[in-house]
Amino acid sequence: MNDHSALSKPSRRNLLGMCGSTLALGALGGGMNRALAQPAPPVLPTVGNVRVAGVDILINNSKWPIKPLLSVDIRQNGSYNGTAVCALEMASGIEIVAEVTLAAAAGHKVQSFGRLAFLQLTQYSRKRTPSGLPGANPNASACATSGGLWRLDGQYPYHRRYFPCSAGLNNAKLTDGPNVGTEDTTVYELVQVDPRDRFQSWLIWEANALQRHVLARVDWFWQGVALGGGATGATCPSPVLHKQDGWQLQPGNGAQVSDVVIGQAAGVPAMLSTPRRIPVATPQAWVAC
Repeated sequence: MNDHSALSKPSRRNLLGMCGSTLALGALGGGMNRALAQPAPPVLPTVGNVRVAGVDILINNSKWPIKPLLSVDIRQNGSYNGTAVCALEMASGIEIVAEVTLAAAAGHKVQSFGRLAFLQLTQYSRKRTPSGLPGANPNASACATSGGLWRLDGQYPYHRRYFPCSAGLNNAKLTDGPNVGTEDTTVYELVQVDPRDRFQSWLIWEANALQRHVLARVDWFWQGVALGGGATGATCPSPVLHKQDGWQLQPGNGAQVSDVVIGQAAGVPAMLSTPRRIPVATPQAWVAC
């Protein structure tokens, strides 16, 4: 996720890759379409003299439908104002690699094959105790939630990265490592990502300035609970900020890719034709709850 805590982002979250504007199946509009059953082979777009000949999705080096193993842990992950701290995180991270094959119509010379990009949406729900909010009741908690609504994770394109395309095989990559801090100036007793943080990672082909097409959608989630338990036996004892305190994982932690849909069956994300109007995720906006 684009920014889940006061922690600095780990290096694995940088967007890298090759190959990689209105959006469409024909032409993309607002509103979330229910995904259709995945046809075999998938229905892929043709724009002018350029045809999308194939799309493959690899997740953490596993080619779908093989599911990668994803994990949740508590570990040092960046810093709070320059001080090393612990975080509840999707420790394995996620790496989505799209392999897109583009072909020109026979006998035609194509000047541009467009570009690829990712659009990532998220629903999030976190809770921490005590709240860590100035002037709050010491027994109160704080929550950061999207209210069950999809929010734009960062910006479009994700991490401001486009992947210019050419004839043949093109690659685009998205990496993410969502997390939430278990400490800052306050020693938290309980940090929860519950029921879960959900993500939709959409692969978009911008054939030209006026046409964007969904090529694939990856659905994934993570959840976890960190309990403050002192340094003895702790998964991540804080090295500096709160040395005497540490955190342990509780049952019910995990992360999973729940679905990958390729081509027209992926549907259309809400307001894809106007991504700048999608409300932006604010997982650091903690309020008393």
